Amino acid sequence: MSKIRSKEFALTFVADSNYLPQFSVCVISFLEFHSKAGWSFFLFSDDIEEKELFPLREKLIQMNNESSVELVRVNADRFESFFGFWQNFGKQVFYRFVIPDHIPIDFKYVLYLDVDIIINGEFNFEEIKPKNRKPIAAVKDHISDILAPKRNLTSYFNSGFIVINREYWVSKLFTEKLFKVNPPIRRFADQDILNEMFKNNWHELNKEYNYPASKLEYSLSGFKSQNNTRPRVIHFNGGIKPWDYWQKGSRLYWKFILKSPSKWKFRKAPLSIYKSLEHKLFKSFR
Repeated sequence: MSKIRSKEFALTFVADSNYLPQFSVCVISFLEFHSKAGWSFFLFSDDIEEKELFPLREKLIQMNNESSVELVRVNADRFESFFGFWQNFGKQVFYRFVIPDHIPIDFKYVLYLDVDIIINGEFNFEEIKPKNRKPIAAVKDHISDILAPKRNLTSYFNSGFIVINREYWVSKLFTEKLFKVNPPIRRFADQDILNEMFKNNWHELNKEYNYPASKLEYSLSGFKSQNNTRPRVIHFNGGIKPWDYWQKGSRLYWKFILKSPSKWKFRKAPLSIYKSLEHKLFKSFR
């Protein structure tokens, strides 16, 4: 039985060639829970070549032959104005600013996801749409109570999972405006710019759509939030990543690596455990 491809949501990502395995994990984990329809994935990059996506496209034919991955080439020179302010993040974090302008008009919503995310449950797509004429929907950052007051905001969202009203964004020229925003605090790069742009003008989603891996609890039925609910999106935000150090949720990452074209990278899983133990041992002697 053929599947109907969703023409309402475009799923979008930003990555360079070093993060292709993580992108594959995100795509495959999404399809694990959303197999009833075909999906359109758009990858924005300044260095990935079409041939590098062939293995993932072949995998999609096996998993969900109505789904596709399209590569969108980004002109890195356009983002030179950001370089020098947040060198530790790289220009790629700002590429999400231009995504809605490059998505076909058939799509009403753009769902942006960081590639250090794993999908852990089925989405309620009606639930995540921006409401009340808000341009975007997002999840309040888990340390919003600390970040928001310092920036004169009511609340502060995490930019790793954003649902965008594509037509509204394009008509209001938000991409052009984002290049001119000068946030009072610039610690979190693109995230601070987006919060300054949409301050107090965004729809808040349930935290299960962007749940920090560091706050996961484990039960016999799987990973749970601290409120005993199942997070639909697990985000390995922060500097410690599961492909480097074993941590809460790492098991899910390596599970999907084994299902991806990069399954050979699973051999690094024992090294991540060793590095994690070494790190903890080092801290105990400090």
